[in-house]
Formats: sequence, structure tokens, C-alpha cells
Amino acid sequence: MKKKLTSIILALAIIFTCAFTGVSEAAQIPATSTPAASIKSGDYMYYSVYNKIYKVNTSTKKSTLVYSNSNAWSFDDLIVKDGWIYCVMDTFQGTGGYYPYIFKVRTSGKDAKVLKKGSNPVVYNGYIYYLKESFTEGSWDSNKVIGIYRMSLSGSSDKCIKKSSSINEFIVYKSKIYYTNYGTKSNYLRRIGLTGGTSKIMSSGTYIPVNLKAYSDYIYFNYNSHIYKIKTSSTSKSRIISNAQLMDLSSGYVYYTTYKSGYCYLSRMKISTKAKTDLLKTELWFSDVQVDSGYMIATYYYDSYDNNTAKYLCTTSGKNGQVLKTYYSS
Repeated sequence: MKKKLTSIILALAIIFTCAFTGVSEAAQIPATSTPAASIKSGDYMYYSVYNKIYKVNTSTKKSTLVYSNSNAWSFDDLIVKDGWIYCVMDTFQGTGGYYPYIFKVRTSGKDAKVLKKGSNPVVYNGYIYYLKESFTEGSWDSNKVIGIYRMSLSGSSDKCIKKSSSINEFIVYKSKIYYTNYGTKSNYLRRIGLTGGTSKIMSSGTYIPVNLKAYSDYIYFNYNSHIYKIKTSSTSKSRIISNAQLMDLSSGYVYYTTYKSGYCYLSRMKISTKAKTDLLKTELWFSDVQVDSGYMIATYYYDSYDNNTAKYLCTTSGKNGQVLKTYYSS
């Protein structure tokens, strides 16, 4: 939920920026794709709509319900690995709060288990890294971040990696943790070892970096409505796209959204040649795009009274698409 809200705020910021600066180009680079964030297993990709988790056959495009829970409001940040789905289960019934739990269930829909209070799960080398949170259900404003923690896949052996209430998000890449945090005078992108220790500042500035992605020894992120990259061993960032939102990165392509001529476009750029292609467009915005093994599932908003949100499956070239689900999202 937090991430989706951040994406919506960023998308709106880009809309307003484009409107006032006259930006109309299709744009250029970045995005994610790490093995830990896979949502595809065999012929199936997994996705969620509120408190239901589905799988869709990429050949037949037929969706099947895997798991549902009436006590949950939503399942977010799905990761599929070794027959299990790891994700965040939000139990706050509505849109005004957030009660996140790290949750797992088999891809068969069996053996569901709540693990810990927290968000931002990353499965890496047999552990779940996550942002531990403290909150009291029934109190909508009680959420507090405790820090980055690590637990076993079963939910035991909880270990603190970095204790801090100011951490916003993190990723794990090549045995390092890259995270962002708020400061009193500046905001930071830092890296730290998998077991903790002293963190190293990679970048600082007025705005908080968001949408962290890792690819080919670079960290990509949004900063003040623009996309930047920084080498994992460097402290100097460079802007690669103006007025664009980073969505995902896979197989040498960057997937991103921009606004032009009254539409939001999902586009991709080949990193090696910088060739850009518009893939999809919508009247409002794309809130999420997940790319995996030649396919992608895009979540987008459109202008409709009854159902204003859709899950859409297509190839990474934007072809052979089909709407999987439509629903209302406030």
C-alpha cells in the first residue's frame, strides 16, 4: 500500500511537471528485475487483486484463484520462489491506514502463514529480508518503521541488520543492501553488508530516492520526478530520463512511463542502443508493471465510473495482450 501510494504521488507529480514544462518526448532509461522478485513459475505468472491471489497461464491467458483471505484487505509485493508465494498482507480494511504483515502461502494455496509485522520483503540466499514495522491494529496512525531485519523462510531466527526508523525502502543486490533514508537536512541512498555494520553514503540530496532497482552493477531510482542511475561502487549519480517514472527492468530493457498528448505511455528502452518503443497507453496512469521471462503484468487506471483499474497481461513487446481483471480502486 505504501509503495502504491508513493507511485501514485510520483505519477501525479510527473503529470504536473510535464504540464508546466511542456515535456512531450517519449523519454529514456531504467527499472528493476532481480531473481528475488520473480512472479513467474513455469507457465504461470502470479498477481493479486485486493485480498485474492491469482495465477494466469501465459499461453492460454486463463486465470485461476490460488488463495483468498477475508481478513486481508490486500496482498502486495508478490515474490514466487520454490513453490511458495511471499508477499505483504495488509489487514487494514480500507484505504486510510496500513497494517502490513510478511506472509507466505504455497503456490497450491495451502499452508498459509503470517510471519512478522513488516513490509518490503526480499527473498535472498535462503532468507527473507524485510522492513520490520510496529503498529497497533485499531489505531490508524501507529505505524513505525523499526529497521531492516532478516528472518528464515519459516519466519524464525529474526535478526536486526540495520535499526533505523527513517528507512524508506531497500533492495538486495550482489550481497549488498541498498536502502534510502530520511535525514534532518538531507535524504540518502546508502549501502550496507548483508549482516549489517557501517553503512556507506552513495548519494544525498533534498529529495528521497524511490523505486530502487538493480541491474548490471548499477542502482536505478527516481529522484524528484526524474530517473537516475549510480554505479554500485560510485558516489556520483547521473540523470538518464527526465519527467518519467521507473517501473521495471529486464533482459537489457528499461520499462518506464511518461506523459504526452494527454495519455500515460508505458515504454521501454534497450540499454545497449538507447532505442525507445512505446508499448501501451492509458487515459490516467500505470501504478505497477512487473516484467518476468518475456511477459509483463501491468496495472493501470482508466477513466470509468464502475471499474477504473485493470490487470493486463502481454508480452514484453506489448503484443498479444489480454485484460485479466477489472475492478474499482479508490
